[in-house]
Amino acid sequence: MLKHWPLASSALASASSQGYAALSRGVQDPEPVIRRKMAFLVGTLTMQSGEEYEGDIPGEVRDLVETHTKSGAVDESLVAGLKREGVYAAMINGLKEDGGDVEYEENVVKALSKAAEKDGLTSEQKEEVKSVWTKWGKAGQEDRGLEGEDAAEINKIFS
Repeated sequence: MLKHWPLASSALASASSQGYAALSRGVQDPEPVIRRKMAFLVGTLTMQSGEEYEGDIPGEVRDLVETHTKSGAVDESLVAGLKREGVYAAMINGLKEDGGDVEYEENVVKALSKAAEKDGLTSEQKEEVKSVWTKWGKAGQEDRGLEGEDAAEINKIFS
């Protein structure tokens, strides 16, 4: 429900929903399927951060956006919220554990590279991801489906 929703950051930051905390727990979940899906969702949220929604907005959502805007509430970007709440840090910790779940690792590296492009990672975090990326080598990167243009882009981001 959060994908491409104009109020996604507000919903995640809501004290009652504990959204960012749920994402952080999800990317560390012991169940591989949940971890993979949550890492993919974080990547999608990171990618959409800062984008202007261009689709049709149902009237009730449009009214909520207008009310939210008129209230003077300042939304932080999704990337800022994910960074502030430690979601990216949790993903880096999961990546460093070397659990052998190549699909999870692929989703995490893609999400973290998008986050790095949008200043969502500290320089120390970038170095941690770069270290894992380098340790995998070309064969390990290819095992994770990260080759060609994807690998070149990731190399550029973390160089």
